[in-house]
Amino acid sequence: MATLPQDVTSAAEWIAGALQHSGYQADFSPQSLAEIDRFIDDHWSDGRARPGGLLADALGHKLFSLGAYVGRDHSARAGRELAGRR
Repeated sequence: MATLPQDVTSAAEWIAGALQHSGYQADFSPQSLAEIDRFIDDHWSDGRARPGGLLADALGHKLFSLGAYVGRDHSARAGRELAGRR
C-alpha cells in the first residue's frame, strides 16, 4: 500500500500527463498554474463540472490530483518538501 506522499506524487504526475495530453502546459513551472486555472475554467461552470467535460467523471480523483499538482509546484518553489516526505 502506498503512503500519502507517494499517492500525492503519483497523482500530481498523472494529472500533469493527462493535462499535457489535452493540450495544457503542465510542467510544474510557476507559469503552469495559469494552465491549471484555464483547465478549470474550461471544464467547470456554475459550481459544477461541465457535462461532457474532462471533469465530468472521476471528479474526486481529478480534484485530488489537481490539488497534488498545485501543492507540489508550490512546495518546490518554496524550497520545501511535501508534508510527510521526510
